[in-house]
Amino acid sequence: MMKSKPDYEIERKRIRKQVTEATEVLKRSIRYLKDVKHIVPRSIIYECATEYIKHLEKCLQPNGQPEDFHEFVMVKVYGIDWRQSKP
Repeated sequence: MMKSKPDYEIERKRIRKQVTEATEVLKRSIRYLKDVKHIVPRSIIYECATEYIKHLEKCLQPNGQPEDFHEFVMVKVYGIDWRQSKP
């Protein structure tokens, strides 16, 4: 008997959906944060976006959920380690 191959197409679709959702959240959050750029400098927004994208790569696993980018930036700006604040 041959082993059945894992269904990579289902996994690819799941990851693609997560990436699309996370990208939309990121775009909306960046637009929002640009509107409040007098509070959060643009350089910090883009630095956080880069770090957040790296974090998303780690989230792309079964049942992984992308975190909220706006919260990610606010916590970074106010100096709290956002990774430790999550259960």
